[in-house]
This record gives sequence, structure tokens and C-alpha cells, in this order.
Amino acid sequence: MIEKGKACDVLIVGAGPAGAATGLALARQGFSVVLLDRGDARSATLGESLPGAVELALRELGVWQDFLKQPQKHSFLTLSCWSEPGIRERPAIASRFGASFHVSRPSFDAFLVGAARAAGVQVILPGRVERLVRNARGAGFAVKLKTSAGVEHWSSRFLVDATGRSASIARRLGATRSLVDRLIGVARWFDAPSLPPAVLVESTPNGWWYSAPVPEGGAVALWLTDADEPTARAQRAEVWESCLTAAPHTRARLAELTPTGAGRSFAATPAATTWACADDWLPVGDAAIAFDPISGNGLAFALRSALEAAVVFGAARGGRGEWFERYRAGVRDVYLQHLTRRAELYAAVRRWPDSRFWARQRGPQQLDPSLPG
Repeated sequence: MIEKGKACDVLIVGAGPAGAATGLALARQGFSVVLLDRGDARSATLGESLPGAVELALRELGVWQDFLKQPQKHSFLTLSCWSEPGIRERPAIASRFGASFHVSRPSFDAFLVGAARAAGVQVILPGRVERLVRNARGAGFAVKLKTSAGVEHWSSRFLVDATGRSASIARRLGATRSLVDRLIGVARWFDAPSLPPAVLVESTPNGWWYSAPVPEGGAVALWLTDADEPTARAQRAEVWESCLTAAPHTRARLAELTPTGAGRSFAATPAATTWACADDWLPVGDAAIAFDPISGNGLAFALRSALEAAVVFGAARGGRGEWFERYRAGVRDVYLQHLTRRAELYAAVRRWPDSRFWARQRGPQQLDPSLPG
């Protein structure tokens, strides 16, 4: 048992975009919300691109005009060297959602947390879950927290897992996490005062590259490959440079830029959480499903899942618990659509018939990773 202490309607574990947006949406419905922020440094957080479609979600959250005042750059062009050696251009005018945005993730995350706090969300920083117990008879959760002030005890009617790819709260509650393949990424950040406002994607025999500007004179480059490939050790400068030799367009783009730190590796494979439907908790953002970076939809889904989760909890407060199952089914559909589109994109690359990396991508895909249907 966990001793009784403070109480709230919703406890959200994780203060990234999904968690902060969920808290903001719930607070505006009148819920009392506590948002746990581990306080980890986010200076090297991935996910710097927002598609133009996020305007709708940010408007629904009531922060669109304030977002436009944050550090950002419009992206009016996507450059692709994918299925053919030459560069193809896709201008933003070809998209019905218009230009996308390059954002600084530390600034963007802090912006959403600030908006949640202004709406009445209590932010505990730093804060992490020491123990979690489901109360009897559907009475929510008892949680023991470790904070800067010491140990705190909370009870919460609802719980949100916004812990990212770890899905640590979901797994504590009996959920499982499935991965599609071995895809990983290595990221580096650069000082880039004059990089054109365009995304560049380039395939190579052993993986593919992504590069883009970020606000305030910076840039990020990602190298994507399989974890068991020798090229996965691209945190080492000599491996990074070797991988760049097969990507002439990316190499030329980065040639005059100054690295601002060492490379950082991260999981990049699509991943999904499978959970038994309950009427008192939900995963949001990457804790529900994580995307291959080729989609560019991770942040957009984080915001959309936050808004949908808030609707579900609002319905549950009114006695309509069936919305939890609808949310779970919707998450499943989004994930399967992503895997289908991902398979199409990777199948288009046939320039290197002897490449193990691309042969794997063209092989059978795990289109239904035991998600409930």
C-alpha cells in the first residue's frame, strides 16, 4: 500500500510535447492535472520538424498565435535523393497544409510546458514515479513520487503515460512493446548560420540521411541504418565520415558546418504498445506508437493523441468509458497506416540490389505486431 497524500484528477508522467499538450487540453476542460517532468536536459532532443498540418492541433490547444512567436523557421522545400541519384524537389505549395516548421525542440517543449502551467497544470520538476498501485474498485491510482522536495504521495483518478519510446508506465501496467526491425539513428548538431530552409533526404547503400536547419543558426543531420551494421557505430567520427562519402548531396551540405558536439544514437524503428483496454489510463505520443523518422509525423501525432486522449477522459468523467476502446482502435489504425506507407517508401529504393539494409526493408514487414483489433 501507498499512504494517502495529495490528490488530482489526472497524473501525467512525462513532460514532452505529448504529455504537456495532454495536460493543457485537460486543464482547459476543468481537470486538476499534475505533470511530472524528469528534468532531463533536452538540448539534444530529436524531432525538429513540424508539418504544416500541426496548425489545426495548435489552434485546438489554443496556442497557435503564441507558437508563431517562438523560435522557428518555415521550410518551403523538401529535397529528395531517394529512388534515383538526382535531386527531386517538392515545394511546400504542393502540400495542402503548406509549409512545415523547423523548431528548436528544447524551446518547443518548454513552450508547451509553459502553456500547460499557465492553464493551471501543476508541474513537478524534477519528478519520477517510485511506485505505482492501482486502487481497488476502479478508484484510480496511488503513486509514490520522488521529487526535489523528497517523497510525495498522490492519488489520481486517471493516469497518462507520456514517457516516450520507453512506455515505462504502460509496461508497469502490464502492456507490451513491439518493435518492427533494427533501425537506429545517429544524430549530430551543427552551427549553421546560413543553411537554406529545406529538408534533404538521401539514400545510400547502407542506410539514409536526413538533414535540416533548426532555428537560431543551427542544423541537425541524422544517419539511419540497422543496429547490426558496421555503419551503426557512426558516433565515432571516422565512421560518420565514411558514411557521408556515399551521400554526395548531404556531404556537400555539411562540408562547411561546424559540429557542436558528439553524435548521439537513438532508436528509430517503428514501435507500438499493446495494452488491455481499461477506463483509467492511456498512453500518448511515442508511448503509444513511435514512427520511423521517414514519416516526419512523430510530433504531429504527439499533439493529436494528446487532444484525443483529453476527449476520452472527458467522456469517461461523464460515464462514457467506451471511448477508451475507440482511442486504442484509432491508435492501431494510425500505426498500420504508417507501416504500410513506410513499406512503400523503402520498396522504392532498388539502386543497390546487393545491399543487406535495403533487402531487409523490402522483405516481409511486421504489419500487425499483435495489436488488439
